[in-house]
Amino acid sequence: MKILIPTGAFPPEIGGPATYVPRLAKALVEKGHNVTIMTFTQADGYDDSQFNFKLIRLPKKGRLDRWINTVWQLMRQLRQHDVAYVNGLLMETAVATLFVIRPMVAKVVGDIAWERARDKGWTSHTIDFFQTRVYDIPIEARRAMRDWALHRMKYVIVPSQYLRSIVSKWFVDPRLIKLIYNAYEPPLDQPSAVDFPPKKGHRLITVCRLVNWKGVDGILKTVQNTPNCDLLVVGDGPEKENLEKLSRNLKIQNRVHFLGSLSHASVIEALKTADLFMLNSVYEGLPHVLLEALAVGLPIVATEIGGTPEVVLHGVNGRLTPINNLEKLTESTHTALKNRLTYQVELTDKFKLETMIEQTTDLLIEAGIKH
Repeated sequence: MKILIPTGAFPPEIGGPATYVPRLAKALVEKGHNVTIMTFTQADGYDDSQFNFKLIRLPKKGRLDRWINTVWQLMRQLRQHDVAYVNGLLMETAVATLFVIRPMVAKVVGDIAWERARDKGWTSHTIDFFQTRVYDIPIEARRAMRDWALHRMKYVIVPSQYLRSIVSKWFVDPRLIKLIYNAYEPPLDQPSAVDFPPKKGHRLITVCRLVNWKGVDGILKTVQNTPNCDLLVVGDGPEKENLEKLSRNLKIQNRVHFLGSLSHASVIEALKTADLFMLNSVYEGLPHVLLEALAVGLPIVATEIGGTPEVVLHGVNGRLTPINNLEKLTESTHTALKNRLTYQVELTDKFKLETMIEQTTDLLIEAGIKH
């Protein structure tokens, strides 16, 4: 089968989707399928020759020109493929299939309408509260476009029970929402190109896109209240400058290291240097980085939100804390550091790579056959 995968994130970017898409594409090719990936993510000197599938990196030019070019390129590629597995470029792909009809399967890892509204400062509400409110036209228009695009899908894949409950509120037929958990696969044994700073006592680490709902500011304040520790911040994003300024204002700049975006192999090496992984989000679907942390033996302190409790079991492999509660976050961090050797840190069978690949492949084949 010929499979087209439009995606909004791809290496050298980091994060769950950027890890998931090339891994799945590689496995699909190894199963005999023909795979093409389309993405806006630019190479920036990245070695694309390592991939065993076709990769098309679209230019990032003016917004309207980019949108028109993307739809046009998707139409061209759809003519050559049997099914589209949408991991980004949702609206563009849905519009393209108005002209070149092909079955589509979408993976939903969040609410793009809510994320856009948070990025623009249109709301400070949590994703759960966001689902219960009616907003002004800009937000409702994005909701309508999201719902229209998803209604065109043969199936919608979600990585957590939590996201299934969210998507079911978007008038998507519950029978078409399929739960397939994310999976972890150790990276190839590659040396890290990063020289990590020497540890200063305990080491905390967070890996995320630096946006406001990731709550990295709360982690910085926890570091201020936690003596004899330092923090690695892996990732980039619009909040980076503000977070660097906050670390200086808190007088912890010598204990906080902003490493920017790293390769997958370097992220794993960074995790191995730490004693505790931290995630202080107000929203998560099912964070792939939590699987990576557990796979290298790191206990986790994370907010009890979204799909995170499906990975982090309180008192077993880490600790869960309420959102927007600095006191509880700090208390949980101190407790986890004190008892870090007592946690049972391992991945369960439901996060096996083979399971994820088999379930996804079967669904894509079924979508293509039904067409």
